[in-house]
Amino acid sequence: MKPLILASVSPRREYLLKAFGVPFKVIPSDFYERSVLETNPEKLALKLALAKARRVAEKEEGVIVGADTLTVFEGKILNKPRTMEEAKKFFRGFRDHPHRLISAVAFIDTVSGTEKTITAEIEVWFKNLPDKVLDDYLDHHYPLDKSAGYNISQASDFIDRAVGEYSIHLGLPMNEVAKVLEEFGFKINRLDYEEYARGYRE
Repeated sequence: MKPLILASVSPRREYLLKAFGVPFKVIPSDFYERSVLETNPEKLALKLALAKARRVAEKEEGVIVGADTLTVFEGKILNKPRTMEEAKKFFRGFRDHPHRLISAVAFIDTVSGTEKTITAEIEVWFKNLPDKVLDDYLDHHYPLDKSAGYNISQASDFIDRAVGEYSIHLGLPMNEVAKVLEEFGFKINRLDYEEYARGYRE
């Protein structure tokens, strides 16, 4: 069986990928994300996921998995917050309007040269919570390494409702990833991926 390689430093993606029961290595991609200029969020996520996978595929053999997750709010792409103040601004906006998280995943089989990409999204509505509650969360949970500034497993009390696969918020649409891994010849564990994703804790 060809080795499976995750081209990501995300502990959330690593946790999710373990659910499939397939041994894999983590080899982070050093692709510079800001070098991609694209205004369409779905296309941007796909380009980034594919670029990350291709960078690792230049040096490694196997099936490479690259991924990217980004947030869209009021038609604009939000990067990970750069400061605490920016994270607070995100949160205040999320109370008034829903935001979308788009997850793209790219798979490259370096032996056959096959490339495949998938995208999925989840739409999230926050409750109308007071500033102090939001600020307290940010004071106790580091937001600058997460799309939208929060981890859904830590901020579930903020969520009024969400439409889409829960695991997208952690960086991989697990049901779609499972199908592709099987297409690439991997024998995977079949379980309740939604329940598994909800078990993630930092």
